[in-house]
Amino acid sequence: MAEPLAEYWFKDSNFDLRQGEPDQAQRQAVQQSWVKTLRRRDHGQSPSQERLEVADLLESCNRRCNSAACLLCATASQRWLIEAIQELWPEESLSTATLIIPSLTRPLGNLHSLRLPSAKRLIHRKFEAAEAEHVPLVGFLDISHNTHAHGAWPDHWAPHAVCCFPSEFTPDLKRVAESLPRDPHSPIKRPGRIDPIENDEEQLSYMAKPRATRRINFDSFSSKARPSKRWLKRPELIELLLWLSTYSPDERLYLQNVRRYQDRLTHLR
Repeated sequence: MAEPLAEYWFKDSNFDLRQGEPDQAQRQAVQQSWVKTLRRRDHGQSPSQERLEVADLLESCNRRCNSAACLLCATASQRWLIEAIQELWPEESLSTATLIIPSLTRPLGNLHSLRLPSAKRLIHRKFEAAEAEHVPLVGFLDISHNTHAHGAWPDHWAPHAVCCFPSEFTPDLKRVAESLPRDPHSPIKRPGRIDPIENDEEQLSYMAKPRATRRINFDSFSSKARPSKRWLKRPELIELLLWLSTYSPDERLYLQNVRRYQDRLTHLR
């Protein structure tokens, strides 16, 4: 686990906030609302000790708790990752790939069974099977709560790897994406997507976004239709915060032929 990031990464004054990006005060307000949610009684029942401990952790964070559940620390990690990738590949044309592996999905209430080290090993096996283990990439294990507006399939957690890599390796990533299971009757109709990076700040920030969403899918005949996104509801928020609290932001990284040394990423050649 990496050490907590330096103060520099927490200060808004060191960065140009993107349109719609919350500032420090807004992030603290959101985190305080999470603390209240974790401590709130459920139908007269006191919250579990685990919930209270996570609430204490988030409330007392002085930018050093280094928890993936903490919006302050996760935002600092996102900022560091964007600059680290830009310094790692300053001249290369870059692309992103989103890879969804069906066996990593979990029903609501069962997120605790997902272990990040096991998920990373599974992702690596997918690259090996597609003969793409030589590709240098920086990935982030994102997660969303996926639901269908008309109940076409059960709600579930959908972990997915969002990766950045030099565009010259796009054919290799396409092989990985094409090797992933496809089932038109399942929630995962498009397990892989590859896009060239045209706006570093926007696309890289999306790759490591610090706050999960609820993706509401619906039946559509348009290929351009996209799910709507909302913030998580209370039960799912609590489940996710408890799971995230067992990891640091750094542990959500998936690095292939790239290593982190202190605050820098290095391409292993």
